[in-house]
Amino acid sequence: MNPAEIDKTPASKLLKSGTQIAHDLVAESPTAMRLLSAQMPFSTFVKYTIWLHELYDTLEASIQKLSSDPHLSPLSRLDVLARAPALKGDLTNLLSPSMRERVLLKGDLPSSLENYRERIRTASGLQLAGHAYVRYLGDLSGGQIIQRKLGKAYKLEELDAKQFYDFPPLDPAQEYPANAAQVKKIKSWFRRSLDIIAQSVEEKTILIDEASKAFIFNSDLFIDLEKHTVVAPELNQSGKEPVEESIRMSYVRVLVALLLLVVIGYWVL
Repeated sequence: MNPAEIDKTPASKLLKSGTQIAHDLVAESPTAMRLLSAQMPFSTFVKYTIWLHELYDTLEASIQKLSSDPHLSPLSRLDVLARAPALKGDLTNLLSPSMRERVLLKGDLPSSLENYRERIRTASGLQLAGHAYVRYLGDLSGGQIIQRKLGKAYKLEELDAKQFYDFPPLDPAQEYPANAAQVKKIKSWFRRSLDIIAQSVEEKTILIDEASKAFIFNSDLFIDLEKHTVVAPELNQSGKEPVEESIRMSYVRVLVALLLLVVIGYWVL
């Protein structure tokens, strides 16, 4: 795509097409597939929830800090988007006394998560918008389907531990949580905000570049999640050993990185 085409195409559309390959590779990786199909041990699901809480806590603190930045302010509706408080509530209900002994809350965070958080802390307002796109729009889209799968498998409804997937409506006068139609409105507002944030070719390129990096960070998280997982034989339906899955994840990581380089180069040219 040449600069003239980039210039006339809304940022939200460029983001979707420019990161589609990276998104699919991460979403279809073995670890992601096992997690999202509830074939991971419950303790691994809880561990991942802890990691997500740390990630969103960092992301939302950074958004709050740069909320007046014109490249971020249209997306600074943390009253709607914020996930850290919801995750904290879920963890309160997920972590029983016995579980607290099995899952370390602190001192057990992987290097991939620390690298991800450090990138967010040092990001500009426009770069933060790229990270927000990957996380929040994913939660508002596929996350709404995922919650039904995980909710049933891990009995999240019974545990009162599905707040992460429930968003408030844009209009605070409407009933919580947002229904399907209201979630659609949030997504439309989010995309319009992205189009306002990035209008020049340079701004759109920065936004796509950072969103692509966010997918790499998420790929790394899944690799580390595999390392922290001991798969029960009855859940390992593929019949493969966890080590083999980890090797496959390494290949996915390389493919993601290579393809992202191609994607990023494509948009810049």
